[in-house]
Amino acid sequence: MARTLVFALVAVLTSYLLRWAPGLRVSATVMEVSGLVLGLLLVFRTAAGYDRWWEARGLWGSILNQSRNLAVMALAYGPADPGWRSEVVRWIAAFGHAARATLQDTRALPEIVRLLGGDEAARIAAAQHMPSYVVGRIAAVLRRARDSAALDPFVFLQMERQRAALLDHIGACERILGTPIPFIYSVAIRRFVVIYLCASQFALAGPAVLTSAAYAIMLAYPILTLEQIGAELQNPFVTRSLSHIDLARLCQTLENNVLALEPQRHEP
Repeated sequence: MARTLVFALVAVLTSYLLRWAPGLRVSATVMEVSGLVLGLLLVFRTAAGYDRWWEARGLWGSILNQSRNLAVMALAYGPADPGWRSEVVRWIAAFGHAARATLQDTRALPEIVRLLGGDEAARIAAAQHMPSYVVGRIAAVLRRARDSAALDPFVFLQMERQRAALLDHIGACERILGTPIPFIYSVAIRRFVVIYLCASQFALAGPAVLTSAAYAIMLAYPILTLEQIGAELQNPFVTRSLSHIDLARLCQTLENNVLALEPQRHEP
């Protein structure tokens, strides 16, 4: 809204300027053609941002599904030992929190402290890539069950595929995070927006100052809103964005789901 009011002020100044130099007025047809080009650019920008946001949300949906599948298979086909069962589901629940912390660039892991204790949380926080460390510990837990003949080798291979898929998904999320829309593309569009909104006042502004300001607001607000939507959607993991994906809620959902499976025991 603050930026919109800036262009309202530009309209007021332009209105006074045109009183002294009416020859500066331009044809509305020129601005219509420029507006069409600007509209296409903004649509492409918004669509590109939404594609990134939607891909990120789909990847996190897959992370939740793979984690649930892995927990169900571990409890259904793994050892009946309560200690092993508790350990495997807690490491699976910890993966979501480690992935979220990596994408949001933080090493604070209070959820993992609650799940695994302070020592394990400190080891995860010290790891170069936290999700890889957690997945490695899941692999170690599964291998221990296989080596003790408590886990069928065929089932072990199926679980390994589920485990490996978790790293694939977090890798795709890191690609989205580390490869934003090219900076020059964003800069060029913003320059075009500023030039268009300033130049359009020479076609819209009239002798009535308040009317000119109202026209400027009605023109600038939707254009600036579309530009802002594109900027918001291109960073789906950044918490300062109003449209960021709520990873904390998704991780808590994952934790609740897999821990709810823990009390289950093998049927005789």
